[in-house]
Amino acid sequence: MADGPLMLLILSAIMATSSFLAGMLPLSLSLSQRQLRIITALGSGILIGTALVIIIPEGIETLYAHHEITKRATSKDEHDDDQNSSVVGISLVFGFALMYLIDVLPPLTFRQPSADSHIPLTSLDGEPLTPYKSPAGQSHAHATTIGLLIHSFADGIALGASSSVPAVGLVVFAAIMLHKAPVAFGLTTALLKDGVNKRAVRGHLVLFSLAAPMGAFVTWAFIQLLAGGKAGSTFWTGVALIFSGGTFLYVAMHSMQSSNHNGGGEASLQKADVLYTLVGMLLPLLTRIGHGHAHGH
Repeated sequence: MADGPLMLLILSAIMATSSFLAGMLPLSLSLSQRQLRIITALGSGILIGTALVIIIPEGIETLYAHHEITKRATSKDEHDDDQNSSVVGISLVFGFALMYLIDVLPPLTFRQPSADSHIPLTSLDGEPLTPYKSPAGQSHAHATTIGLLIHSFADGIALGASSSVPAVGLVVFAAIMLHKAPVAFGLTTALLKDGVNKRAVRGHLVLFSLAAPMGAFVTWAFIQLLAGGKAGSTFWTGVALIFSGGTFLYVAMHSMQSSNHNGGGEASLQKADVLYTLVGMLLPLLTRIGHGHAHGH
């Protein structure tokens, strides 16, 4: 069992360091819009593929493993399938709804005169950001950071939930990393455009980089706390996995939607975006080769 927390610690440390370094890039060099669009498109596709091919199926499988364990312990069986279906639906909707609220509440709470002042959580893909001239620029910067902190914490939920299944944990980690790099880059760019000084930007970036590891450990601790034995552990791991699958789906959907409405860019570039997104969606399928045999027992 020491394997799970140790692996989680290693992955969290790598994630925090990589996010910080990616966010530091705008302070020293600038990547081309094309490079950032490729990373964003690939990352969006991988998030969708990971949610649909790995996280949600693994969560459902874990829930049904819990069902098998409890079935052996008790004779209750009649309504368990319906209950599992309800848990799957509720967990997915709550994960999706959480990310929706994270995306829409900051601009409503910190409403500014300019309609363009809000930077959507998932559309930080290298498009030029309009400098925000309002005296309330600092409030806007804080709104952006707070939204992304919660968003990053939610990413950590997926990592924490998948830490008990090492193979799944590594794939989830890779998907989050590909997604977080352009978001960290975009956060720094947005803060600089809001007139935040470089020292403060580094502070915001440290908080953003630590949010996902914190989310991972809180989720892991939450599962251990509620577990109450093997059956409890499998149930809450399944719920957390499916919940994080819902968050992944919203983030990926919103990211693709934002890039579709970002205007600018040539037709060939937009076709390339579609291609890279599709490649990203299909990449997680590679991890399922031989998976049935591995689980099949």
